[in-house]
Amino acid sequence: MKNFFRKTLGICLVPIAILAFGFSDSTRYSIDEVRMCSVEVEKNTCPVDNPIFQKTAEDIYISVVSKNLSPGTQMRFTWYYLPTDDYFSTFLGSVYETTSSANIVGGKNYTLSHFPKDVEVLPGNYEVVIHTGENEKPILKTFKVLD
Repeated sequence: MKNFFRKTLGICLVPIAILAFGFSDSTRYSIDEVRMCSVEVEKNTCPVDNPIFQKTAEDIYISVVSKNLSPGTQMRFTWYYLPTDDYFSTFLGSVYETTSSANIVGGKNYTLSHFPKDVEVLPGNYEVVIHTGENEKPILKTFKVLD
């Protein structure tokens, strides 16, 4: 009788374990959209994606719209300049932002960051690498500043 009980328990635990592991991945966050703009119009987000800026742009913003990203999660935005006559990018700085429950609208979290302070904006190509976790794949966004 003990053997029958153990086998039955084992058979029941296998589907439960499969369901538990299957649902654990679906609760991970997902990045829905990465947008860039020169003016923050809506609450903590860029209204549309505009990755081309004039040299006279006073501010350059990047916003990340994500699902299932819990408040208090730190995101790192690492900015690079991509010179046309060089094979290597130039590190401009990192900006850290923390997600907030005040920026959750309709189940989505809106995180806004900005171009590093005290860095001159030159015409050319740039990229931002967005890190959302230590073991997660970074997200890359490129943009351009015109003459």
